[in-house]
Amino acid sequence: MKIMNQIRIALKSIAIISKVIKFMKAGLGVKKSQPPREPRMYMIVRSDLDTTYRVVQGAHALAKYAMEHPDEFHLWNNQFLIALSVWNLQALYALGEKLQNEYPDLKFSAFIEPDQDHRMTAIACYTTGEVFEGLPLAR
Repeated sequence: MKIMNQIRIALKSIAIISKVIKFMKAGLGVKKSQPPREPRMYMIVRSDLDTTYRVVQGAHALAKYAMEHPDEFHLWNNQFLIALSVWNLQALYALGEKLQNEYPDLKFSAFIEPDQDHRMTAIACYTTGEVFEGLPLAR
């Protein structure tokens, strides 16, 4: 009888672990950015860059946004700034293309870094955030 109880407990444990693994694979339980209702300034950086470099590149994208879209920049009024990340250069290019093609009225600025062989390093955008849903916070 004691062995049967141990087997039942082991099977229940396995079932629970299986559910946890399924949740993890589905991305559930992982804290992701949630889009706010009011527009906010978003800064998207590449996580394959050094941490300090990410901050600088995000600031460059924000400054470029201020120059290219001054009306939206003034609407932001230095309120909420949300820093998100993408994995690498290809993911940032894909995000830029998505913004251009699927959200043609959405204004954004992409910063191209001369010291990175003129490659894109960050994007800034003032929006409610739906387009960035699921991107992780920058670290």
